[in-house]
Amino acid sequence: MSTARMAGKKKNTPGEQIFIIALYILFTLFTLVCFYPFYYLIINSISANDVSARGSVLFYPVGIHFRNYAQVFTIRNLGNAALISVLRTVIGTACTVIGSYLGKLFRRKTGMSFHSCLNRIRIEHALEMLASGMRVTDVAEKCGYSGIHSFSRKFRELVGCSPGAYRTQCIKSISDPPASV
Repeated sequence: MSTARMAGKKKNTPGEQIFIIALYILFTLFTLVCFYPFYYLIINSISANDVSARGSVLFYPVGIHFRNYAQVFTIRNLGNAALISVLRTVIGTACTVIGSYLGKLFRRKTGMSFHSCLNRIRIEHALEMLASGMRVTDVAEKCGYSGIHSFSRKFRELVGCSPGAYRTQCIKSISDPPASV
């Protein structure tokens, strides 16, 4: 290392060195705690079944054999199950990537997310239904909301008043006679 680079490097104080060592110890213990269950599973699967059943296997395999692994390959349709798992993973990943792409394309074309657009369309239909006098709970259900609370929250966010207040205002404006000229 050149002297110019060493001049820019700061020396750690003894307290900082102790802290760094403590962090290394902590992270090493954390790594071991995370790794041990996998290690335990492997050593139990290759240990003698009777020893494993007694719980005598802790840190190293006892009575090593691989019959358990050989037995797995005798299961009927194991290949089909593995293929289905892989296909589900691939198809799910492909659908996620395609959905993400379509969402970005939709946002680029409309300037809003698909979810926001869907909410606007739902609320526009809700405005029409409320103006016709439908009950708020029926409107929430017909617009596809899971409950009255989520509908009311979204309605208030986009319209500025509660669905009930909007419905009342529409009904009142219909029943009030026009002012004479």
